[in-house]
Amino acid sequence: ITREDVDYLLEATNRNWPDQPIDPSEVRGAWAGVRPLLRQEGKNPSEISRKDEVLIEPNGLLSIAGGKLTTYRQMAERVVDAVVERLGGAGTPCRTGEVPLVEGEEPISMVRTRLSDEEIRFAIEEESASSVTDVLERRARANFFAADNGLGAVESVASTLAGRMGWTDEETDQEIRLYQARIREDLAWRQE
Repeated sequence: ITREDVDYLLEATNRNWPDQPIDPSEVRGAWAGVRPLLRQEGKNPSEISRKDEVLIEPNGLLSIAGGKLTTYRQMAERVVDAVVERLGGAGTPCRTGEVPLVEGEEPISMVRTRLSDEEIRFAIEEESASSVTDVLERRARANFFAADNGLGAVESVASTLAGRMGWTDEETDQEIRLYQARIREDLAWRQE
């Protein structure tokens, strides 16, 4: 992410909501993703539709391609419903539209800066997390959604991981430094 990217998005946001402008210093996280576009001969990526498409191969493999990050639930519904249809109706149609997002109604100020030992244990034992970055970035998404980008939780996560993984003090400190460096890298646009 570059400062230009952030400025572009804030300009559009502030134009649409002028009574509640957002300053770059209020941005806690920023990321970009690769658009999974369906190839169209003779078109460059900016000309290709973002519409998703469910593809069914002759061998029965079902895939979905295209789409936008913001429509992932609708895409999931279409895939599940296509599978149920291919199974001759044996199964339950997708319910994603009825299931609330976990913590989806909480204001951002409610995001915690510390994970419980149980959450860390679950990430290690059930999700195979093996590093501080793995827990805070890939499992908890604290780098994007915690007001402090997960920095307030880094030592407790490292300590819990160290006990479970048998790390030395040096290995634990290295894990902390790696996560802190990752956050500095993610927020480098602020220095541009």
